[in-house]
Amino acid sequence: MQAKTREISEAAAVHKAWEASLRTAIESGRTGGLDVNEVSRDDKCAFGKWLHSEGIVSIISSSEVLEHLHSLHQEFHRNIGHIINLIASGKRDEAMQMMDETGACTLSSRSLLDALENIAISDNNHTLI
Repeated sequence: MQAKTREISEAAAVHKAWEASLRTAIESGRTGGLDVNEVSRDDKCAFGKWLHSEGIVSIISSSEVLEHLHSLHQEFHRNIGHIINLIASGKRDEAMQMMDETGACTLSSRSLLDALENIAISDNNHTLI
């Protein structure tokens, strides 16, 4: 497996794990001390740190693709912030709706993961994510 594809696969896995943690928070009805201002930032999570790192240009050299990934990731974090506010307000059902198949958070997450997969495909001509 090429280093680029491995890094993209690892980034996608980290993103998926974070999404699973968010589902757990919704189900429990507790934010777990998550600060809405912190989770709304796209440069604080492990995936965001990777995406904002200086080395990212050696993996994703197209500035247009990087801008698109940043935009998708920012949208995902805006949705997370909204979900944390809903949980804190006791609106678990609304928060869960954002995470269902057609919910805003799920759609933004899926768009981000699809974009990463497309980068891996274009690099290897097959899907590894």
